[in-house]
Amino acid sequence: KVYVDAQRKAGVDVRPPYHWWREGRKDDYEKRLPEIRKEFPKIENAPLLYWERHGHELPYKLVDKDGKPIDDLPVVYISWRDANAFAASIGMRMPTEFELTRAMRGDGTHTWPWGAAGGDQDKFTQKALELLQMAKTSDLHAKPVGTVPAAAGPFGHQDLFGQVWQLVGDVGYEPLHGVDFFLKQWKLLMKHKTGRLVERKPTFSAARAIAKGGSFLSYQEPIQLLIDARAPVQTSDVLEALGLRLAKSMQPGYDFLYSLQRVKFNRGVFARGQQLDLGKLVGGEHYTLAENGFPSAYDAVAFTPTNWLSDDKRMRWKKLGELSQEQPVLIGALATTAELVDGPKAGLYAVYYRAAGISKGLRTAIKAGYKEIKAARKAAAKAKKNGKEPKQGKPKDSKWRKLTTRAGLTDDDLAEAKASTGDVGFVRIDGIEIPTDRGAYLLAKNGKMVGVIRGTNKKPATGDDKFESQLALAAGSKEHDGKTVAEFQFAVPLTAHSKKKTVVFHLQAVLDLKFTGNWRK
Repeated sequence: KVYVDAQRKAGVDVRPPYHWWREGRKDDYEKRLPEIRKEFPKIENAPLLYWERHGHELPYKLVDKDGKPIDDLPVVYISWRDANAFAASIGMRMPTEFELTRAMRGDGTHTWPWGAAGGDQDKFTQKALELLQMAKTSDLHAKPVGTVPAAAGPFGHQDLFGQVWQLVGDVGYEPLHGVDFFLKQWKLLMKHKTGRLVERKPTFSAARAIAKGGSFLSYQEPIQLLIDARAPVQTSDVLEALGLRLAKSMQPGYDFLYSLQRVKFNRGVFARGQQLDLGKLVGGEHYTLAENGFPSAYDAVAFTPTNWLSDDKRMRWKKLGELSQEQPVLIGALATTAELVDGPKAGLYAVYYRAAGISKGLRTAIKAGYKEIKAARKAAAKAKKNGKEPKQGKPKDSKWRKLTTRAGLTDDDLAEAKASTGDVGFVRIDGIEIPTDRGAYLLAKNGKMVGVIRGTNKKPATGDDKFESQLALAAGSKEHDGKTVAEFQFAVPLTAHSKKKTVVFHLQAVLDLKFTGNWRK
């Protein structure tokens, strides 16, 4: 509720869980029924579809259909995507499948939640359903958090089993121990007369999210309570018995960026085999807690590099730098809760690097364009002075125009006196001006450049694999009026074929946030 209220106050479209509207604001739901039927005629789950489309506009209240408070119940009717966005807002994430499995099992090898003692204890019994408070029809609903002692794990985590299914951070419903091992075990299973009752293999999917722990509905299929049981779900699914659990890493800023990149990063920007190297992430964060212990404010900034820059094993940094003048090179991702000074808003951005200078071909094209445009404009001015219509014709040389257009330069840019030198001082990508007098870090979202951070005097240089990522946080100079300056230093392997030779970058981001000295990094 704190998250939904804050997002709406900030003007961000966010849907509250479905039942917060349908049951919590039954009056509004019933008033909208004619509109719902009109928009989704003869569809059984029309209200849910209506909520999926208009949920960000709907009112809500945390009560059930009888008007009783539900703020002590697990959050349900939340998608994997929305769960990640919520987790990121307070610098957390959902656990990995292996983390959640360990929380459920501990250091044992048992298969059922209650089977830690082994032997005859590690099997299903009706008594187990009674202990989990899911044996009676009257029990078939979510219970207040922490009120089912038998659902706790060996490390004290509450509600691990039979409450609501819990989403994990992983995406990819694949065999736990790999496809080859699974097929081998499947072959053995099919030789067993009971095993042959399983008619079809599971349908694995790299696009499915995973939930664990079963729910209050698992009384119908108790096998869902097995520690290794897992349910594949669409990342957009919202279900009555599907919720989430949060996890926190020791690395400041890690969970914030991790959760955002699960749902808000354009993976189409990667080359084959290229990805973010989260193990090299460096970040800082600061919490302000309310009286009840929940974060009332969360500030964070984090950067993670890619796992390599080029897939050409013969590439050298000097050459790649020259190539970046035409095609900026992807180097990582930057996440921030604060708007960047002279930059885009808070969020997650792909970061590219463009080296200082311009290519020889573009310099020649700018000079040619300057001469032709100046001559054409001079001739047009003379014709106008003599009362004649200026001649309309095609450019004498289209080659220079192709290059200057690709660099985002207009005829007015090329008519400037400085264009005579072959460098107007900038190029444009997606309308964003990028200085050419020094290196620049370009910020992109959804495949489009949206901002630029000027490079520092420390130019990227080759290094080795022993360099460790660093972050320095400090108050900016008078120029930045004490704003928070985050200075990242990080190394990225030059090629996909060797981790030994790296390129060390220096990225300085100025946050529109007054600096305080209590950041963790």
